[in-house]
Amino acid sequence: MKKLILFFVVVLIVGCSKDDNGSSSNKDPLTGTWTGVVYNDYIWQYNFRDNGTFTSGFINVDIDDGGDGTWINTATEPNFTNRSQTYLMGPIGENGETGEYTIFFNSEFSSFTFLGGVEFVRK
Repeated sequence: MKKLILFFVVVLIVGCSKDDNGSSSNKDPLTGTWTGVVYNDYIWQYNFRDNGTFTSGFINVDIDDGGDGTWINTATEPNFTNRSQTYLMGPIGENGETGEYTIFFNSEFSSFTFLGGVEFVRK
């Protein structure tokens, strides 16, 4: 009987644990701080918050080219285990446009490609 109870306890613990990247499957993988190398080794950083807002800008040069924006996953019923996610976000890019962007995460959700192939890494 003790072995049966121990088995159920182990199954319960394993079933309720977080995934390997430290986030639960009900949290959007975009949430967090990401950095990428753009424009001649300049480092661009995004900080995507749970509340649907973000800040962005260069972190290794004195150029005031970033700002604040908003983001939302466009899926009606998002599946945060999918490596491809589509978002409505803005302002983004040189023209400060709001638009729909598809982001491709790596298998560990520790990096993604965005804006013409720039790789952003979770900080």
